[in-house]
Amino acid sequence: MSALSIFIIFSTLIVSIYISYQKFKDILNPFLILSCWWGGCALLANLSLTGINAPSLHTSILVSMMILFFTLGGVVNIPWFKSKINIGIEREEIEEAEKIEEQRVKKILKIIFIIITPIIFFYFFRALNIFYTQGIENYRMLVFGTKENPSILFRSGPIELLYYLLIYSLIFYSLLASIALYFQSNLHNNLQNNRKDGTLFYLLYAIFLSFLDAIMRLGRFNIYHALILVGLILIYKFRKEQTHKKNKKIKILVPALVLSIFILSMVGVGYFRDKDKKDLFSQFKIYLIEYHTVGFAIFDQELQDKNSYLQTHISYGRATLGGVDQLVGLVARKIGFKNFSAPVQEIAFNMQTPRVIGNRGKAEFDCANSDCPIRYNAFSTILYTFYLDARDFAFVIMPFILGLLMAIFYRKMMEKKSIHSTIMFLIIFFVIFFSIFQSQIEAPATWLAVFINIFLLGKFKKKNLY
Repeated sequence: MSALSIFIIFSTLIVSIYISYQKFKDILNPFLILSCWWGGCALLANLSLTGINAPSLHTSILVSMMILFFTLGGVVNIPWFKSKINIGIEREEIEEAEKIEEQRVKKILKIIFIIITPIIFFYFFRALNIFYTQGIENYRMLVFGTKENPSILFRSGPIELLYYLLIYSLIFYSLLASIALYFQSNLHNNLQNNRKDGTLFYLLYAIFLSFLDAIMRLGRFNIYHALILVGLILIYKFRKEQTHKKNKKIKILVPALVLSIFILSMVGVGYFRDKDKKDLFSQFKIYLIEYHTVGFAIFDQELQDKNSYLQTHISYGRATLGGVDQLVGLVARKIGFKNFSAPVQEIAFNMQTPRVIGNRGKAEFDCANSDCPIRYNAFSTILYTFYLDARDFAFVIMPFILGLLMAIFYRKMMEKKSIHSTIMFLIIFFVIFFSIFQSQIEAPATWLAVFINIFLLGKFKKKNLY
């Protein structure tokens, strides 16, 4: 643990909280939430509560830079943007466009649900059959296939890849779109009206499909994604509405309920996946502390090793555009460019090897030997992406751009009824929040959600109605 590292992170966190609050006058603005999220997890990492190695001073400075410049991007004034909003647009025209956009989103969601529901159900019931006939232990390792050993669930490498690129991307987009639809179409409506216009059904059904996908692949993160995004948007929904006094308790209950469900989900799924069946307290420490801090240790280990992939390669922006690059690579190899390799694939290959990043200790975790090394792989956070793209300079420019974009969409989301902007806000929030585990900006699902949103709903933006 470095006292200087803790001081730098804590000081940066205080500054970021102050300037974001001064800008938005809201204790729950997204920049304050994300600054506390990253800053809090970085402070936990430096305390090394579960035996994971504390990150170096260099890593702590990079994290602090990212937090600070992300916040600065969010609070910068954009006069050119403000001048374009609703100039020369009649209120009736805006309301008509809002109705058209809402109907289009509902139609898009219906089509997506019709396409993906039978496929998800097919693999879900296949997974249940595997649970029943072969047991649940070791299923997690077998569900993700390799070239030599295809997935026990999909039974084919190309089919597994197609499911991940297409079906999972549509699940993700339907979750975002249904949350945005619920948020924007139900303002000033009560629960009875919510049921009548069907937006609650779209939201619940999208969550249901995410839940099925999580069960059949024994993953917690689909549940985690839904809980955080729904909880976030409910908070902003209550703040955007002129709520009655009786609804003020909900503002407190919603975050508490989301947090409770999240903790139970993480620990519950972890218990079924854990062959050793550790005690409940150990499960809490691993899934609520270790999983949220391990990414810092892995990045720091790569950063300190001069011979690591991170230090011997630079991708000049291709890692950030990893999801796009991966899709381009699939097409390129099909048409004859066999040697085309995307950085995101090389990162995945490099990070799949487990490495020792700490020691838990015998007494607490009942290790058989005198020590208990902590081994992890695959936790390549957005820190890895930024550094691979442009070294330390990336921690200035990339967070600033993301902060700037999120501020634009957040303002549109809160001031107008733009479902398109709400989805874009959710995508950026999702990328920043969940990239503490694995870099979501590299994921094809993230970029496909962006492209789908621009292609299907972008025309409303062109009319300057929002």
